[in-house]
Amino acid sequence: MRARGWISQTLVVVAAAFALFASAAGEIGPWDKNLITQPVWYQPVLMPSVEAAANTISDMRKFYVDFDGKYVEDVRADRSGVFIYTAMHSTQTGQKWVPYYGGTWVGGHYTPVISGGMQSYSTPVTEENRITIDNTKINAIRIFYYPNLQRDNKWGFTIWLDGGSTIAFRTPDRGSAQKLADAFATLGAANFTGAKRFLPYLGYHAVEGAAQVTGGFQRLNWTQATGELIDRTLDGSPAAAAGLQKDDIVFEVNGQAVSSSMNIWKIASAVLGDKPMVALDVKVFRAGQTVPLQMTVTNPNYGVEKLNPSLPPPVASAPPPPPRPSLGIGARDLTDVEAQQGLSGVRITSVDAGSFAAQMGIKTGDILQEINGTKVTDMASVKKALAAGSVSSVKVSRKGQVHTLNGVSKL
Repeated sequence: MRARGWISQTLVVVAAAFALFASAAGEIGPWDKNLITQPVWYQPVLMPSVEAAANTISDMRKFYVDFDGKYVEDVRADRSGVFIYTAMHSTQTGQKWVPYYGGTWVGGHYTPVISGGMQSYSTPVTEENRITIDNTKINAIRIFYYPNLQRDNKWGFTIWLDGGSTIAFRTPDRGSAQKLADAFATLGAANFTGAKRFLPYLGYHAVEGAAQVTGGFQRLNWTQATGELIDRTLDGSPAAAAGLQKDDIVFEVNGQAVSSSMNIWKIASAVLGDKPMVALDVKVFRAGQTVPLQMTVTNPNYGVEKLNPSLPPPVASAPPPPPRPSLGIGARDLTDVEAQQGLSGVRITSVDAGSFAAQMGIKTGDILQEINGTKVTDMASVKKALAAGSVSSVKVSRKGQVHTLNGVSKL
């Protein structure tokens, strides 16, 4: 996640409650290495009406200044957009050299004389800024805290727009940041079309970058290519309340495998649909063991139909797909070295305690070769064999010996 904004390096006496980061050259912002940016868990709570949200934003006129200290002189907020005009009126004073041109007549000859002197001057100066926000493009809002910012208004929130651009504000405290963020979120939600919705903010940060993720999986002995590697959680968030920890690998949510194309956020959004709250069953790989957790998630879009009656029911409101058939195993394709040794099948990397696989006698390290008499050669063939929903027998190779295991009729 990244937050953007700008902070003026010039001294400003902040005599108001709100301050805006606006684009300007040569200034530092939250991405600067010298500025500490702390994300804070926040999820929008939609206001009861567009009018309530627009009035909240319009109140900025009373005491708002932008990052240079320019006061808000005009705010216009409605369903479609927000326009803010800020200006600072001042007087530039100083002294300048004023030349005097003249001359004298001496003995019938004119002698020019050039002189002058310093004179004081006073010139009115107006600095202004115009900010326009297209509410139809609002797609996410986050709150941040800047503890080492050497000025007032250390709290703020950032609005993400479609296309990746951002607009960031600073406020004196968390409460005012949340109030304004809720107002902008409400105007954004009032303009949702089709399946566009806010994704639920679960309050975790996953490790990013293919090399970093692969390295983390290897360090933690996770042999699958999918899952999300947790880097940290935010205090007060659903992820923290559920007990997620650094280096947990979340590999399944409500029976659905977690992958790069279907991460935890997207699964949570699909399960939420139009419900106000759901409890998600989460499986994580931690210190070589599968650990079950439960995460309670609230819906950031709850009440959007009142703001936008023309919205069709969310696509996500359909029941989530049933859990995929599972023996309760972790497995991987064989390596090239194993294949060159004449081995065939998939390597069992973990067996869940109490699972069907454990009841059948499958053990970690086994090579699974057949399911229901059908040969399996890779993970794709395993999934295809399990799709039938029942398993009567499996064949495994263990320490060079082949064993046929029976005992499970339905998954």
